[in-house]
Amino acid sequence: MPHWPPTTRPVDRVVASRRVASRRVAERAPDLVVELLSPDERPGKVCDTVADWQRAGTHLVWVVDPVSRTARMHLADGREGASRKEGALDGGAVLPGLRIRLSAVLS
Repeated sequence: MPHWPPTTRPVDRVVASRRVASRRVAERAPDLVVELLSPDERPGKVCDTVADWQRAGTHLVWVVDPVSRTARMHLADGREGASRKEGALDGGAVLPGLRIRLSAVLS
């Protein structure tokens, strides 16, 4: 398992099991990270951020773009998915049964 945290990185939202969430600075990567893009965020920085979380052991990263009203789901195995305002974000195998409408995240 990679050393966690590789750096101290602020996060917009995180979902973690109790073993991770019980500490102020986690010793393990969270199960799900939600990154909310700012209007001036560069695509390269976003790719680096997703890669950092995945290298640390995060299983699922949702990148939400409030301007375009879209989201991308990045899985640890390299697969990606997209969702538009009418669609939903899915927890997949990481958080079975979790399904959140993107419009709810954006409101």
